[in-house]
Amino acid sequence: MSAPLIGDHNALPPKVEIINGCVSPDVDEYKDNQEFIQAAMTATGTHSKELAVGLIEQLVKAFGPLKEGAAPHINAALAALAEQKPRNVTEALLSTQMIAVHTQLMKLIGKSSNTMSPDVQQSYINLSMRLARVFTTQAETLRRIRQNGQQTISVQHVHLNNEGGQAIIGNVSQPKEGGE
Repeated sequence: MSAPLIGDHNALPPKVEIINGCVSPDVDEYKDNQEFIQAAMTATGTHSKELAVGLIEQLVKAFGPLKEGAAPHINAALAALAEQKPRNVTEALLSTQMIAVHTQLMKLIGKSSNTMSPDVQQSYINLSMRLARVFTTQAETLRRIRQNGQQTISVQHVHLNNEGGQAIIGNVSQPKEGGE
């Protein structure tokens, strides 16, 4: 696999495997650690290998103790991170948080359906609803960051159904007191 360039959002996300209970770069994907680090930097949109690897390590920790069969789930989370296409450190941090929150949210939903106690089930559902609100807030924050705080208003069609009616299109203001 050739090393993708930072900002190359068509690059493949980093892939890992579980070896002896530890996360390692997928040896079938990378000939050396540098290729994995480059893929991590591309996926996180950062220029720092320490930050890129650190974010991936934090994301892996959201999965809890590593069990057999965890690699496909972790790789799906890494693919989600790459799909977010973070453009800077703030977006990388927020995107990583969003994926960690989503991971925990889905775990809680799974736990709620696997318990027999109605009280425990309700606790899991309540926690999952809180995380769902956190995720929604994070998604809205990411959207605002990407729009630089600008709002876009688009009018697709204006139709007046009144013969002789008038419409004003544009900014309308009234003069201030005193004639100005």
